[in-house]
Amino acid sequence: MTGFPWQVGDALLAADLNAAIANAGALSETTIDVRIFGARGDGITDDTTAINAALDAVRASGTQPNQTVCLLFPSGRYVVTGPLNFTGIANHDTPVVIDGRGSQLWLKSTGAVVDCFSSRWVTFRDLAIYGDPTTPPRIGIQLGRIATQQGDFITFINVKCSGHFTFAALYNWASETFTGYACTFNNNRVAANAFCVVQDGNNHWAASSTFVTVGFPTESRQSNNSCTFHECTMQGQGTNGNVWMSNVNAHAFRRCYASNSTGPIFVLYQDAGSFAAAALLEIECHCETGAIQTMLRFTGAAGVTFALAIGLMLSDYDMPASISVLGIDGASALTTVEIREAKFTISGNCPALFDTPSKYVVRAHEALLSDGMWALPALWAGPVSNVTFAGTIHIPENTRIVAATGGATELFRNNAWANLVPAGTIAAYGIIMPTAARHGQTVVITTTQTITALTINPNTGQTVRGSQPNALTANTSVSYRYDGTTAAWFCLGRTAA
Repeated sequence: MTGFPWQVGDALLAADLNAAIANAGALSETTIDVRIFGARGDGITDDTTAINAALDAVRASGTQPNQTVCLLFPSGRYVVTGPLNFTGIANHDTPVVIDGRGSQLWLKSTGAVVDCFSSRWVTFRDLAIYGDPTTPPRIGIQLGRIATQQGDFITFINVKCSGHFTFAALYNWASETFTGYACTFNNNRVAANAFCVVQDGNNHWAASSTFVTVGFPTESRQSNNSCTFHECTMQGQGTNGNVWMSNVNAHAFRRCYASNSTGPIFVLYQDAGSFAAAALLEIECHCETGAIQTMLRFTGAAGVTFALAIGLMLSDYDMPASISVLGIDGASALTTVEIREAKFTISGNCPALFDTPSKYVVRAHEALLSDGMWALPALWAGPVSNVTFAGTIHIPENTRIVAATGGATELFRNNAWANLVPAGTIAAYGIIMPTAARHGQTVVITTTQTITALTINPNTGQTVRGSQPNALTANTSVSYRYDGTTAAWFCLGRTAA
């Protein structure tokens, strides 16, 4: 076995991978070639029966320590018209490697699926799974537990599951300690519940298998810990999102990429129980999505009004201007989303942190929001009591304010430009100057529509001096500079915006 050709600069991760592969190479290996059982891999012959015969041989292979079993797919395109029985491969002393050698499993039937329920300590590498668009399978590959057997310690290395799936490219029913390295999970199906990845921790989607009895009722919460996606791609067109999750603990998406032209990227489902929908959820992903969508959307079971996430970390860069970071499913009954111990690191033109700020209760350690034109009050409705940060807040100097008649907005400490964007002419609006302003700080206030009565209000301990504008016409501005020695804002005059 050779080292994994890691190209992304994570030296520790590459070292861990290559060390694991080197150690595996030192084991005594039994190789089972699917061609011996009649598989052709010619893109024409139905290889379903032959592959399942090879998998029977894997399950019957020895269980001696320091031995590994390799199921080999020589390079080719293997036509599959029924479910493949990867279930029940579960011997800790005999790790199993599924070596694709760049091969493709072409799923050409609605019933075709790579079924790995109740399997453990299995590594898939260099394998592609493709869902045919004319007879799309429901699922590409599924992992999970059954009532009599855990299903965990599954690893994917350079696995590509793409094409058309009526439900999901990857379905994981509470299979813990899954790890994916440099994988692709794409679903080209355009439908509400057509996902790329489903991490189902409470059997919401009624897990089933042709080969084993699952033995769990729906909406039955199970332990769902420690699943990690490293540098994976998830591209989909499902209106309910790319990655659907419930009851996830210590899950991470690191250096990933996701896109969706019609819906959100990540969806977090709150069941009717008293536990959090997520604990220690880390999402470091560059997200591209359609208009008025979100990076992470909360939803819930019927009648559930409260959702909880603990230890939520969200990171993205260069976010598109049309999305908010967090959102709530309008079709759900959720009225409150509580987020504890959060950290947000977001850059780009994203206009808002929350879609409906009044519905969130947030206790966060840190918010680092940079670049772009963050909108107030949609950022979090200004400094309000339901959203607090115990640590650092960094807001960009430029702020876009969605102004409405009779409203007022308090600027943040480092604001240098506040751009008012009312829907049309408004009668009155107020600006509260930032607290703890810097000596010499300049704030420029512009408006895209006429404001008949604009009021500039000092913050606590400050004054506003100079001629005050009674009104601002469309596309004009007024500027103020702060004198720290007198704690006063001086009007510098009005100009064209």
